[in-house]
Amino acid sequence: MVSPFQTIMSTLGFHLSAFLTLYFIHRTTVQFYDVNYRKNFDEWRWFSLGLMILGWVATCGALIVASFQEGPQLVTHSVGAIIFFFGVMIYFWGQIIIACALKPRMVPLALINFRILLNLLATALLVFHMTCLYARPFVKPINGTKPHYVRPSTGIQRHTKGDQFYDNWLAATTSEWTMALVLSLHLLTYAYDLGTVASSTPQNSQCGSVVKKLCNESSSDQMCGEQTAMIYTMPSNRGLRRVNPSYITDGYQIPQRALPRTSIPVISTSYDRYQYF
Repeated sequence: MVSPFQTIMSTLGFHLSAFLTLYFIHRTTVQFYDVNYRKNFDEWRWFSLGLMILGWVATCGALIVASFQEGPQLVTHSVGAIIFFFGVMIYFWGQIIIACALKPRMVPLALINFRILLNLLATALLVFHMTCLYARPFVKPINGTKPHYVRPSTGIQRHTKGDQFYDNWLAATTSEWTMALVLSLHLLTYAYDLGTVASSTPQNSQCGSVVKKLCNESSSDQMCGEQTAMIYTMPSNRGLRRVNPSYITDGYQIPQRALPRTSIPVISTSYDRYQYF
């Protein structure tokens, strides 16, 4: 018998990983379009953020399903299942909309089409499953009317072959678990998106280092002496050091071989380097 502490910690670890996965999918989308390509991503940012929150809600539905058994707490279990299945379905359709609407694409077109096929199959299975639960199309009528299903006090009834509810129960159960496997396969495809994700320090953001190598030539009149001056050209107003070269010819009044002068444009942006959403 598994102790409650072990089940609680395993459930917590699973949902923490789901929480981080949904967050990384959102941040990858924002980083790709908003930062790399400077697109007008404000509306899509909120759309992606809403999908992330919806994914978290769906994850809470899965937590309810795992915490409340189908028998003793049937109503709570069913509510959690509805939240999970519908939430995940809407989340995946939203991600497909983002992938099809925005250019350039983050993933190959073949992968997008594969996700569309998976989600179409999962949606059809969900509709079929809900139909079997509430309409009971595979229950044979008696005298023109379908028999009323009486659920036992335990909440779970084992149907055997030959039972009038057996075919309907088999169809509902098969569609439910097939849909769960299809959704798991759909989620597994996002390993392609997250395969190239790399976490970076704030130095690699927009307000990072502005030091550029101006010349690859090495000459005898360039020494290692440095003169530093403070500059404040970044939106965060953080001081950076500007390195001015010293020359050995300064004491002999010989014209210096100056390096080519370049200007570093200041990017005016409203995005903070520590923006997480």
